[in-house]
Amino acid sequence: MNRMQMELMGARNIPGSVQNAIANKINELGKEVVVDQDLRREVTQFFEQRDDILWSIQQGSLSIDEKLYKLIESRTTDTLVHAYIDQFFESNKVDDASLKNAYQQYVKGMRGIDYELSIMTTNSMEDAQAATKEFLKNRCFGEVAAKHSITDTARTGGYIGWVSDSWLAPSIKEVLRKMRTKQSSDPVQAPEGFHVFYFENARPSTPPIFEDVKLHLEIEISSKRFTDHIQMIHQQRKK
Repeated sequence: MNRMQMELMGARNIPGSVQNAIANKINELGKEVVVDQDLRREVTQFFEQRDDILWSIQQGSLSIDEKLYKLIESRTTDTLVHAYIDQFFESNKVDDASLKNAYQQYVKGMRGIDYELSIMTTNSMEDAQAATKEFLKNRCFGEVAAKHSITDTARTGGYIGWVSDSWLAPSIKEVLRKMRTKQSSDPVQAPEGFHVFYFENARPSTPPIFEDVKLHLEIEISSKRFTDHIQMIHQQRKK
């Protein structure tokens, strides 16, 4: 075994039996995936290939030249970096106080509007204009939408409920900003036809409950902490 092989192998021995490795792997994954014959076969193949390669290196039959050594060194470095990142997040878990503070800031930053809307969609501009004229005559948008709309919302008289403006296209938001409550819009062209909106009501956006955004906030805080950590390391390197 040459010097590079010795450095790669170190004093470590070849891992234990394939069967034990499979058992350990399945034990790790058991609660997350369904263990079937295909999975067992894939895991078996992975560990067998790994052990064959390590055995070949140990026997000296696999020649490790400078190019291969650099490749392995690069892969080892990548593994160390990933391990470092995993360890950082494990050691810097976001506590409840930080999450609740972030949620409060998130709620304060919400400045959107929720609209209570009904909608009807027609095939043509002419149909939309005719339906709007009918609504202006009888003032019952639900009845007109049920009669003329070509989408599934016809079954509910066009009513779609409360919608956050953050979900709406800019062109639709612009239309709604110009409307008053209990008013219908001019026809708005869309890929599926022509929309006519009925503006029921509006209110400041209701923030989601803490549990609904907890994971998003946790990821955001963890990412910022790691970015700050890397920037600190970078500054230390420059000194």
